[in-house]
Amino acid sequence: MDPLAAMAVICCIAMAANVGANNSAAEMGPAYGAGVRSKREAVLLIAVFSILGAVIAGGHVVQTVGTDIMPGAILEKHFGAVAIILLSATSIIAFANFRRVPVATSHATVGSVIGMGVFYGSVNWKKVSVIVVWWLLTPLISLLISYLLGRFAYAAVALSDLHHPVRLLHGVLRRLE
Repeated sequence: MDPLAAMAVICCIAMAANVGANNSAAEMGPAYGAGVRSKREAVLLIAVFSILGAVIAGGHVVQTVGTDIMPGAILEKHFGAVAIILLSATSIIAFANFRRVPVATSHATVGSVIGMGVFYGSVNWKKVSVIVVWWLLTPLISLLISYLLGRFAYAAVALSDLHHPVRLLHGVLRRLE
């Protein structure tokens, strides 16, 4: 096997392990911390739905990262660039895991692709700007939605009998008045 290909495979395996340790763990952290899910249940749910998500919806993101930020033709011609992207993204995610800091794998990967695109002088800055806007808005919108749900729906849900959806809905709607 070509040494660059071997390095890319090793980086892919390391990246997958780091995704499991970082991103996936962050998603189940609140449920585990609240005692709603055991660690074993959380890991099983992460595994099942990570695979389903990748199979069902991952293709669009693969296209964005693989051909929309920089030309895929460059990556096809220069496999070393792919290896460098994987190595740099994997390294930063591993370092973040070591420091126990949740960071987005997509940020590290997209940053690595942009860096390689800058090196080759070919970055689709319009696409990058769309991605950055989403990165800025997503935590703010999530914060707002979480606050609003907590403010207007939490008490109704917490005090309701969850087995009676009509009572639950009535409690939420009453809280909005």
